[in-house]
Amino acid sequence: MAARRSNLVGTQTPDLVLSDWNMPEMTGLDLLRHFAAVGRASLLLRQPPKGRRRCAKLADKAGAMALIVKPFTPDVFEDVLSTVVTS
Repeated sequence: MAARRSNLVGTQTPDLVLSDWNMPEMTGLDLLRHFAAVGRASLLLRQPPKGRRRCAKLADKAGAMALIVKPFTPDVFEDVLSTVVTS
């Protein structure tokens, strides 16, 4: 799985990546740092409400475009997304 992920990151150039904070093989923060290191897309991270302030500081420092705290509504998602996506 790690080789496949590395290959995708190396060959794809997405404008935006939406990632969960907690994932089985790496965190959303790890993914953000990896994308930043290779000069790729910015990430919009969604995270659990526990540890929100700490996570927000870490994500901001690593270059996240925004953080959406779970649980969230479609309206909240649209509001946050509209601040980071331009037409």
